[in-house]
Amino acid sequence: MTADGAAVVGQCDRALVRWDAATGAEEGRYEAGSRFHGLAVEPGTGAVVVALDTELFRTPAGALEVPPPLPEPGVARLRHPAFLPGGRVLVAARANAVELFDPVTLRPLTRFADPGLLDQATAADEVTGVAVH
Repeated sequence: MTADGAAVVGQCDRALVRWDAATGAEEGRYEAGSRFHGLAVEPGTGAVVVALDTELFRTPAGALEVPPPLPEPGVARLRHPAFLPGGRVLVAARANAVELFDPVTLRPLTRFADPGLLDQATAADEVTGVAVH
């Protein structure tokens, strides 16, 4: 849902789609060259942050455009971005870790680590979902 409540934004494989919240009519679609791996609506601004390959990108909800990703060989894909309440921090999963990102620059700050896993990961298995409250 956009910040003003007027539209719903979703991902459909390789497309970002915006629908009118009242009628369900499609209002916009952006086809990307790669598959999206999650999105989050930025609190306050309504901008959409998408996980596309190894990077996070921000697009205004009304524009739905992101630059083509630059593949980084050997770097795991980012998935499941989510803003913490108030938008102060952005989290996303990458392989078996949950990383924290600066919500303005979208650059990584740190990641959660489990001392039992030698501080190298958040979990022994791949992180398959992220939810915040």
